[in-house]
Amino acid sequence: MTQTNDPTQSVIDVRCRLLACESMNRSLMSAASHHVPLQFVDAQKAFDDLVQTTGDDPAAEHPQYHEYWQYMGSMKWGAVLYHQFRHRQHPLFDRRFYAAVREIC
Repeated sequence: MTQTNDPTQSVIDVRCRLLACESMNRSLMSAASHHVPLQFVDAQKAFDDLVQTTGDDPAAEHPQYHEYWQYMGSMKWGAVLYHQFRHRQHPLFDRRFYAAVREIC
């Protein structure tokens, strides 16, 4: 993949990655998954996985509404652990946004 210094391309890349994570969240919610209790999940590691997967700002604070990413829990789908996040007003989409990211080992 070619690296670019174009900030517009970076925003497009983040938006595409976030949309893929939103799609995964929908799939998880419709599948027969089960909730993993929080005591077994490192929330900071989950946020690190969100940032590494999407390239998004760890907080992605909305400038007007001051909303940011919130960790909602983790779910297992087969042997794979997914972390779920909510952003009530994501600045790139200006709407509520849900994302699921795969745990990165």
